[in-house]
Amino acid sequence: MYYFVLNKSPYCGGGVEQVVRNILENIQIDHEQITVICNDTGRPSRFKYKDIDCINLKTPSDKLLDLAFLYSQLKYAKKVSDYLKKHAKPEDVVNIHGYEYAYHLDRDQIRCRIILTAHGSGFDMIWTYLKNLPVTMWHQKLLGMIPTIWTYFVEKHSVQSVDEIISINNFTKKKLIELYGTKHHMKYQVIYNGLDKINPSPTKKTSKVSGPVALIVGSSIYRKGLDIAVAAVEKYNQRKADETPNERLTLRIVGFDEYKVAKHLEFVEYVGRVPHEELAAQYSCSDFLIFPSRWEGFPMVILEAIQYKLPFIVSAFCRAEEIPGHHEIGTIVKSLETDDWQKAISKTLSQIKSYKKNLSGVELTVFDWKKISEQYKNLLCSKK
Repeated sequence: MYYFVLNKSPYCGGGVEQVVRNILENIQIDHEQITVICNDTGRPSRFKYKDIDCINLKTPSDKLLDLAFLYSQLKYAKKVSDYLKKHAKPEDVVNIHGYEYAYHLDRDQIRCRIILTAHGSGFDMIWTYLKNLPVTMWHQKLLGMIPTIWTYFVEKHSVQSVDEIISINNFTKKKLIELYGTKHHMKYQVIYNGLDKINPSPTKKTSKVSGPVALIVGSSIYRKGLDIAVAAVEKYNQRKADETPNERLTLRIVGFDEYKVAKHLEFVEYVGRVPHEELAAQYSCSDFLIFPSRWEGFPMVILEAIQYKLPFIVSAFCRAEEIPGHHEIGTIVKSLETDDWQKAISKTLSQIKSYKKNLSGVELTVFDWKKISEQYKNLLCSKK
């Protein structure tokens, strides 16, 4: 039996769930030999994702305790461990997506092979966030040390409890080795997340605007850097107002349900959340992607932008340097300063024809789900 462990349901729309869905739909393993262990309080204890069995170990979340101590995540991890103790056989393979869910594994009783897919380092994310806070927010820095230390302990214990680790990019692999070292039984390898193809024929028309359009897609305001994008586009428009007053740059915002300020800015087209199949329209009717994320594993939006021939402006945290020919199709901004992002916008718009021409020849084989699923199959089916 092959077990896939994730926090939410395969029916949820999160990035990790999207990855697991694509693996399940493309992997050449008999679906009767696959079981998904998940957590969805809105579904029954057992259900099917297409023809795949799902075991639902329902665990309600607690926003405050989860943020500080990973409370519900570790409670769910204990249920995962208890289930595997009872059902997993030595010849089975478990693929866990998310370090938290490997925390309670009892390797004396769970003797099957366990592979962790690391979608990034939780400790590195929190530590990076704290480091980037201004000195005036010293109280937040101080309070943030408690979850930071706890996350480090949980992640270290989890990483060192598994047999093998799949990292979604080379940066994550190097970071985990740097933080936690390697034990004699641990093996690391990199398997990228893939390009999730969306309907190339837009199903919904976007409103028409004059001038170029920058697109940002996401959910978390601070983490995805929406505030930086808004400030950079505003500064760009201010500088260009005297030269080309009729060619204002529009910022198209997709997602970010809770962000209300930007809805009232004249250069903003606020779209809000849209179904996944309608994302094609948003990409097709935009000119470039802007994504000043403060922390990422490997964001799917960059690959989606490339699919729709959109140049990108992204932060260094997105690890876009691992995309072949990245410097010919976009810009990586190393700082989070508004001036640097405004300059990147100017550069992108001045070279947009060249970027779009280069995008037509981009090779994305490494991000193809069929190839990725084959890599997963080879790993899962190989001997310990």
